[in-house]
Amino acid sequence: MNPEKRKSRHLIFAVIHFGIAGFFAYAFHDRFWRWRHELSQVDTSFITPDGANVTSGGMFWILPAGVFAILGVLRVARYGWSRRSHDTEQG
Repeated sequence: MNPEKRKSRHLIFAVIHFGIAGFFAYAFHDRFWRWRHELSQVDTSFITPDGANVTSGGMFWILPAGVFAILGVLRVARYGWSRRSHDTEQG
């Protein structure tokens, strides 16, 4: 595969990973973080003013957000490493 194409694929996948991480981070914020004080006062669940039932299980959403954010950072790092090694070979 063409090295230039491979390098651009790292950035494309990094954007995808960061997008998915953003989705899960939003889910974490919406399902847990906004209601953390109310959830700490009750044992089971909390009904929000808009009728949604949130539980402390909403903190689960931060795990996939962290995993996809790390994958995005690794893709950006791999892009930098491949760029540096390609520049070294040229120079």
